Amino acid sequence: MIARAAIVVPTWNGLRHVGEEGLVACLDGALDQRGVDSEVIVVDNGSDDDTVAWLRRRYPTIEVVALDRNHGFAGGVNAGIRAATERGASMVALLNNDAVPEPDWLARLVAVLDAEPTVGIATCRFLRDDGRIDSTGDRLTTWGLPLPRGRDEPDDGRYDGEAQREIFAASGGATVLRATMLADVGVFDERFFAYYEDVDLAFRARLRGWRVRYEPAAVAHHGLNRTSISMPGFVEHHSLKNLLLLWTKDVPAALLLRHGHRFAVMLAFRTWFTIRQAGPRVAARALLEAARLLPGALADRRRIQRGRTVSPQEIEVLLDHEWRPTTFGGPRPAPASEHRP
Repeated sequence: MIARAAIVVPTWNGLRHVGEEGLVACLDGALDQRGVDSEVIVVDNGSDDDTVAWLRRRYPTIEVVALDRNHGFAGGVNAGIRAATERGASMVALLNNDAVPEPDWLARLVAVLDAEPTVGIATCRFLRDDGRIDSTGDRLTTWGLPLPRGRDEPDDGRYDGEAQREIFAASGGATVLRATMLADVGVFDERFFAYYEDVDLAFRARLRGWRVRYEPAAVAHHGLNRTSISMPGFVEHHSLKNLLLLWTKDVPAALLLRHGHRFAVMLAFRTWFTIRQAGPRVAARALLEAARLLPGALADRRRIQRGRTVSPQEIEVLLDHEWRPTTFGGPRPAPASEHRP
């Protein structure tokens, strides 16, 4: 019997970074989803600890896709998406290996996609261990910066209203993707490796007329940043590099002309912030890598912009016009990429 939805859980040295207790909580939660026929696929990104052997011993019914090396969040998830769609899944759920979903999490997100055929991505109320909000979806500001909506705020229902359901993008940490949307716009861009790859996917979907919805009744709990903190400079490097890739590929020319001066300010700020947080070498490597990837991103831009079915004005109304860079502590990366193998 073909499962209607597949839950893809990427991991990299999960026993080391998340721990056995954390992995068990995540995978037991994924297996205990009710109300929709589903299966669980774990993608191991070339772990050098005992994660793969442990998975096969502890969870013999779970399909484990063991990759030869670390392909990043984007590459790891893509391997899971391919495995899911080849097995006939019409929906693919993504779940970080440090996230624990409520038992009706998947069914509530699938119901959103069932009710609205133009919705390609549905995401949940992602809560931290302390009960505060990690994400209720991602915003994209007119400064070109993706931000997690509601991060650090109390979970008091402020985003539960119908007017709050339409969002620009969604966290890759606990989200459901429609397979036909992925066939239309493509999977994650592996050049991103980690950070903002989910915003890039949602942007491409938006340009093709797909919508992104937030369902507050679907809840998952998130233990933040347990892998990335083990790699100094990792977050800063990929966040700076990927902002440039995101802007190059996805922003329509009319919006680049309108907001390009803000993007330039944000690039200077993010470069300065990277230097301050991780040192000048990390910033230089990030900018050099972005420059190396620029020709391919420009080629993709031509294809993406030729294929868009919505106007720049329709994208403009989805942007956050209120956010201002008021502090220099540095914005944290969007929550979709907070935990990266």
